[in-house]
Amino acid sequence: MIDKSRVPKSERLAGILFEALKKHGAIDEPAWLQWYVAEERGGKPHGNVLDFE
Repeated sequence: MIDKSRVPKSERLAGILFEALKKHGAIDEPAWLQWYVAEERGGKPHGNVLDFE
């Protein structure tokens, strides 16, 4: 179960990511910022992400 109190609202997170990309020159204004809310349905590791030692 996701602890929603620890996850920023979708629009706030989108804004933070937008500002970070803009700061690093990856994007510029004018731009349309849009966000989606997705439900986790699975996942797949890329690299050694689980270290049980």
